[in-house]
Amino acid sequence: MGQKVNPNGFRVGVIRDWNTRWYASKKEFSDFLIEDKKIREHLKKAHYAAGVSKIDIERAAGKVTVSIHTARPGVLIGKGGVGVDAIKADVTALIGKPVNVNIMEVKNPDANAQLVAESIAAQLEKRISFRRAMKQSMGRAMKAGAKGIISAGSGNGSIHQDTEKGLAEAVKKGVVVVRSSRTGSGIVTPSDPDNQYTKAGFLNGYSLNPQKARILLQLALTKTQDPKEIQRMFTEY
Repeated sequence: MGQKVNPNGFRVGVIRDWNTRWYASKKEFSDFLIEDKKIREHLKKAHYAAGVSKIDIERAAGKVTVSIHTARPGVLIGKGGVGVDAIKADVTALIGKPVNVNIMEVKNPDANAQLVAESIAAQLEKRISFRRAMKQSMGRAMKAGAKGIISAGSGNGSIHQDTEKGLAEAVKKGVVVVRSSRTGSGIVTPSDPDNQYTKAGFLNGYSLNPQKARILLQLALTKTQDPKEIQRMFTEY
């Protein structure tokens, strides 16, 4: 059970703000919560092709402000802003309240974890080889300036041989790669010096699941890019 965690809980107030910002009485709280859920689900489904990474919702003075973070703002804005007007009318009809819509551009979509994951999923749905999809995504992430990669492996942090090749290339280019496991419990055991993962330069996430490992790697990279020092942090924490 200790492996189940929403990574946003660790980031709010440190490197992230709340995705929803409003105050409500006990009577209104549940209604607002359901409305927010409807707005997010509707916009995500209706504009999935626009690469929507996040939707922020604010409420003040009876008005609802929806900020849509997208990799393709032009798709949502439309010619002369007709797209924004359509979204406003759509959401207003959905919740029955006046709505303001802001379109925010995601400057670096290839380094946005949400959009990278959705891109891989879309390619798999089109029956593109997972090897090709993973390799291309890692390549674009590195070009976009990614400094670290968490590998969510199976079992003892096992990595498919084709994915392993791409990660090994990333290490050669200075990217820190950490092995973790997506299983419900257990640890990624240390690799001996002759192990293929050790030779490739992969670090060990030990007891941290991919979400927690990602947070620790983010913090570690603000201090150093030395693999030995980062491995010490994973061993200690």
